[in-house]
Amino acid sequence: MITIVSGFIRSGTSMMMRMLHVGGLPVVFDAERRPADVQNPNGYYESPEFMELSPEGLACVGLLDGKAVKIIAAGLPHWPAHMPAKVIFMERDVWERAQSMAIMQRADLARGRYEPPLEPHNGPALVDSYLPFWRERIFAMPQLDLLSVSYNTIGDDPHAAAVRVRDHLGVTLDVDAMAAVWDSRLYRNRAMELHAAISQ
Repeated sequence: MITIVSGFIRSGTSMMMRMLHVGGLPVVFDAERRPADVQNPNGYYESPEFMELSPEGLACVGLLDGKAVKIIAAGLPHWPAHMPAKVIFMERDVWERAQSMAIMQRADLARGRYEPPLEPHNGPALVDSYLPFWRERIFAMPQLDLLSVSYNTIGDDPHAAAVRVRDHLGVTLDVDAMAAVWDSRLYRNRAMELHAAISQ
């Protein structure tokens, strides 16, 4: 079975890929083409050809059997209809994602990458406008067996979250090692703090 970690940008997909990696599941990523940085100090765990399922990536999906790969939500509808896969779909508060996206995009812009950042105050409206459309499409795909995991609550009990993922995948994983990946220091954009700052 192929495992896919998906979700919208800055929803915790890199963290989940790391959890699977340390838990003992082979993962597909290219650390040289997308190295770790201050936004993701433990790495992005992604390969450009698979992130949006480019033609190059689609030609290689048959090589993913028994492995995990990250595919962003907007790329997942391109997944072949004849190929079943287990999906761990990461979800996160829209305000947190918008703030995290803005910070990451500023850093990328400073390095000459990507488009100008979203303004944090406008970000949630922009992000939330397309989220339901993509989510509905993905969850309706019959070849995908999806488990929704909330980044906002995983820190409440990382071990329980790791057990849920292991049971969904139906493979032997080191759940203690997976739980140890959670690092509250990297949870730097919290919804309650963002709402409080905006309301002042």
